[in-house]
Amino acid sequence: MTVTLREGPTVDVEAIRLAVALEDRGVILTKRDQELLVIKGQLLTDSEREAIRRLKPDLLALVVYQAPESPR
Repeated sequence: MTVTLREGPTVDVEAIRLAVALEDRGVILTKRDQELLVIKGQLLTDSEREAIRRLKPDLLALVVYQAPESPR
């Protein structure tokens, strides 16, 4: 299943869930050059590492996404 972010990319819902779960555990996803950088990667499980590899394009899209300001 995918979701389109407001004025942004369409990403896999699994990528959103993974990013939130990792953030809750203190793992930081960021971008350096064109690569996904995982800070505190030692906290990852093997299944999370596999999911990151599989969902890398969607995770990169989430990392660089900037939500537009809401009209007031």
